Amino acid sequence: MPRLEGAFQKQDGWSRSLASVRLLLAGHPIRQVLRALEAGSLAAGPPVVCCNTPGQVYIIKPAAESVALVFPIRFRSRQDAAIGVACLQEFVDARRGPSLGRAPTCAYSPREAPREVADVDLSSVLEPGGLSGGFLTFTLSRRHVAGPQVEGVVWSMATLHQFVAYHVKATKAMMHSRMRRRVASMVELLQQSGAAGGGAGAGAASGAGGGGAAAGGAGAAAV
Repeated sequence: MPRLEGAFQKQDGWSRSLASVRLLLAGHPIRQVLRALEAGSLAAGPPVVCCNTPGQVYIIKPAAESVALVFPIRFRSRQDAAIGVACLQEFVDARRGPSLGRAPTCAYSPREAPREVADVDLSSVLEPGGLSGGFLTFTLSRRHVAGPQVEGVVWSMATLHQFVAYHVKATKAMMHSRMRRRVASMVELLQQSGAAGGGAGAGAASGAGGGGAAAGGAGAAAV
């Protein structure tokens, strides 16, 4: 048993390492600039466009004391856009809460590009078609990347597009599930009302037949 447990632990470690390969590659530009920010060696520079996969782009805008990460968001349909925009707005609303007062600054622009990327042409890297979901911007200072928390920041930023896509899919699945339950309950109510109406109609018909038979018997007796 100890050998099996050791083998399972090694297998789990290998799985985690393999799953982290994509994060290491996708998050390398973010990790590099955040390490420089933590060390105090970051210099202001022009925006840098990074593309993980077609249609998933983010822009890094370094400054002397902070880093702005801008995420252009795209959606495939109007339904996805309606759900996704609500999700993006939640980032800004949650940041206003007292418990997140020291969190990175978050801004959302549903249409116009923020000033950090106003002069950047994204037409060649954004996925053609689809609907624009606006721009989500996080501004991080040195205290947000101090010590071991930098890896958590890299993970959150590098997987932001996947997080939004997961939220949209999960919300749609929940809505479809609730709709199916409501339809099923309505069908059940209709079936119950139909059965009750059928029983009442049968009772009325049998009562009318019994009254006719009684009237016929009374007429025969009178003759």
